[in-house]
Amino acid sequence: MITSVQNPKIKLVQDLIRSRKAREESHLFVAEGVRLSEETIRHGRTPEMILWSKQLSSRGRDLIAKMINQDVAVEEISNDLMQRISATEFSQGILLVMPA
Repeated sequence: MITSVQNPKIKLVQDLIRSRKAREESHLFVAEGVRLSEETIRHGRTPEMILWSKQLSSRGRDLIAKMINQDVAVEEISNDLMQRISATEFSQGILLVMPA
């Protein structure tokens, strides 16, 4: 479980959320929340990485279970860390790093 903001994966997500330049240079973006994550995957997109926390709903956990079979990096992070890096006021417990 990732608990530190110093973790390189967390730093990447923070850069992608905060910086248009980081998104353009890396050709990645962050999808946040269960519904947006489902829609992104439903349209045939495969995430490069999924970050999730224990506050994630069963619907979100089902989504993660499907992605594990797709050879996607899945990392659990603490609830506190998820709230800190989230771009929304109340995190739903899931962030996807997606290729642009």
